[in-house]
Amino acid sequence: MAYALFSDYVVSGGPVAAAAAPGSIGNGWRDLVGNVWSISAGNKLAANYAPASGATPWHSAVLMRQSSDAYKDSKIRVRFSVGASDQGSVWLNSRTSWAANSFSGYALGFTPTTGQFRITHFQNSVYQSTPWLVDVTHAALTVGAEYELEFETFQTNSTTTTLTARLFAADGVTQLFATTPVANTLSALQNVAAPNAVYIFQYQGKLDVVSISKIQVFNGDPASAYAVAGPSGGLTAVASSNFSVSANGALAANTVVTPSDGGAGGAFTPATVTLTNAVPVATFTYTPASAGAKTISFADDGGLTDPGNLTYTATAVTASAYTLSGPNSGAVGSASANFTVTADGPLAGPVVITPSDGAGGGSFMPATVTLNVGVLSGTFTYTPASAGVKTISTSDNAGLGDPASIAFTAAAAPLTLAVNSASFKFSPSNWRGDTGRIGSAWRRTYIPGAWFEVVWNGSAAPTAQLSIPATATTAKLSYIINGQLFDDVAATGPITLGNLVASGVNRLKVFVKSADMGGRWNGGVNTVRINGLIVDAGSSGGAAPAARPWVFVSGDSITEGWGTVPQSSLFAWVYYLSVALDNAGYDVGVDCASGADYIKPGSDVPAWYMVTAGVYADATSRWNKIDSGISRLDANGRISAYGETGQEPVAILVNYGTNAANTALSTADLQSSVTQWLTAARAAAPSAVLGTIMPFGLRYAGRFTQTYPTAIQAGITAYLTANANDPKAILIDADAAFARTFYSGLNMGGDNLHPTPHGQAFAGSHAT
Repeated sequence: MAYALFSDYVVSGGPVAAAAAPGSIGNGWRDLVGNVWSISAGNKLAANYAPASGATPWHSAVLMRQSSDAYKDSKIRVRFSVGASDQGSVWLNSRTSWAANSFSGYALGFTPTTGQFRITHFQNSVYQSTPWLVDVTHAALTVGAEYELEFETFQTNSTTTTLTARLFAADGVTQLFATTPVANTLSALQNVAAPNAVYIFQYQGKLDVVSISKIQVFNGDPASAYAVAGPSGGLTAVASSNFSVSANGALAANTVVTPSDGGAGGAFTPATVTLTNAVPVATFTYTPASAGAKTISFADDGGLTDPGNLTYTATAVTASAYTLSGPNSGAVGSASANFTVTADGPLAGPVVITPSDGAGGGSFMPATVTLNVGVLSGTFTYTPASAGVKTISTSDNAGLGDPASIAFTAAAAPLTLAVNSASFKFSPSNWRGDTGRIGSAWRRTYIPGAWFEVVWNGSAAPTAQLSIPATATTAKLSYIINGQLFDDVAATGPITLGNLVASGVNRLKVFVKSADMGGRWNGGVNTVRINGLIVDAGSSGGAAPAARPWVFVSGDSITEGWGTVPQSSLFAWVYYLSVALDNAGYDVGVDCASGADYIKPGSDVPAWYMVTAGVYADATSRWNKIDSGISRLDANGRISAYGETGQEPVAILVNYGTNAANTALSTADLQSSVTQWLTAARAAAPSAVLGTIMPFGLRYAGRFTQTYPTAIQAGITAYLTANANDPKAILIDADAAFARTFYSGLNMGGDNLHPTPHGQAFAGSHAT
């Protein structure tokens, strides 16, 4: 077997300190463990550990040449001097893959102090032979003397690899010992794709096993020639399919191959190709400049045998016509999908193609398309100016055969009903917009129970799509359109609506049904955004119901409907209250957040009215905010339905306290929060009824410590005492018997905190 010397590393440049993994040692070799391999002032490469003595712990120091040198036929040779350690060995690994400390390949282990040779093989870091493939002992080596150790892996056929270890004197010529060649047939290690990695590692219990002065890597079957294969012909001025160039063995150096057509004027792309040991193949294309047979020859700069010439026949074909393809329909005012024009053969020069809609008033982009030598196709778009069937035709300036025209039907552009149009009505104090609480582009909320209505006049063939941007939100919607309920609809993108009324009024009401906790506040992922309603051009906007006096309700996960199966704000007690208030002529705005309380934030939503040690913290409170940075108050500091003055609620109902009790928060802070909240609410809604709801189950002593309902009641009493018994500040309270029933039987869910739909209905009947 002939081998080519691929890598010859003579250790130099010392001293070089060890570096963190993968520290560079030289000539592409790197320290994979880190801070182990260093070069001494005497230019000896060694692995060093502390402590310097002791049988344990044993260490392995891995040195790898990352430029991947080993072929299936290869040798690695190391010159070393023997250290004084009586424990340790040096290993040479070849044909190896290494990933996440899991390696496969062949390995030679040599112990200098005993002269023991061991050859084994690994697959995914697991020994594949017991006993060793080779386990022989020569003789102990002389401490301080230099030797060369060689490991050869040679694949004798497609199923067998022969492994041999050799020991040489310092001259690298005098062979002192060689193992008997041993064959191995483990299929996973045969016919491996070249090149692979080579490694050296030292395994030791003490320091000073070996010091290395030179490492050589040899590749088997060095390349002597290269081959070129490719197409036998093509068209003039058109690039051919690929020619492939491949070396017939390992390359000791990069080799540049240059193709030529003997001055026939053609072009090669690229002009030269480079073969390397890592990538011994390459491709190029040929573009002939004229018709006829071309002789393509090859030359290289690496002394390899060049292949024989190839004949490439170039055929001159002149285009006689071109084709036109493209869409058959589109919308007025919108650019169409691409139309494509394609010549039916090579071109001798530029051809300008001009599209037309026969004075239909539309526009083309670009206005003309130019085909040329090597550019046989092009595209354009069409933007119709009016509805109807347009005839799209093309003409050219080179006398080619023009294709048949295309009938293009332009439909009137759909109508988008904007969120700030008279067609929309949003639940009060729930939604933010692209401009604060208003704007024409969108509305967004994170609140289950929030709603909006849309009214429009349908055409004779109506279509409608709720415009929602594509998001990863977990929010679900429930909506009623013209009396039909559609439930559990993902709010992750546009929703096409059905059950439409033709030539009549259409009414849509959408509720935010649910959303996962987290990702809500400040435009998080679990929000709902509405960009408008897109209807057909024949439909028109209608008038949504006028704003009415409204009631504001805030609460926790029970108010949100959390825990109902399926989870839905339409199962929550507040929905029953909303229906009753709707029938009585009131709108309802709900602000609920799972996990939240007077003095406790939700998953990522602030507390309702945060008080700590009696001191209010506005930054961590949300009673006066719709979202982060979006105030719920108008210019006069009053709670407002949509941000304008004069839009205060007629009543505010707050249902908090359960989470404070469930997480054992400070009753003093809870009491102070209730008092301060009522004071702030009265200033922000001077005429509103302020209803403090005692949580439905909080008076059940079997579930909650009764200091919490006492703290809530004391907070109200303190407010009334300071405010002349404000007649519009009331406590909505149920007795202990009601609370006990709320927390029992069919009313309570499995977590003993959230009611079932039955329990929500029970609470809703109480609230109404």
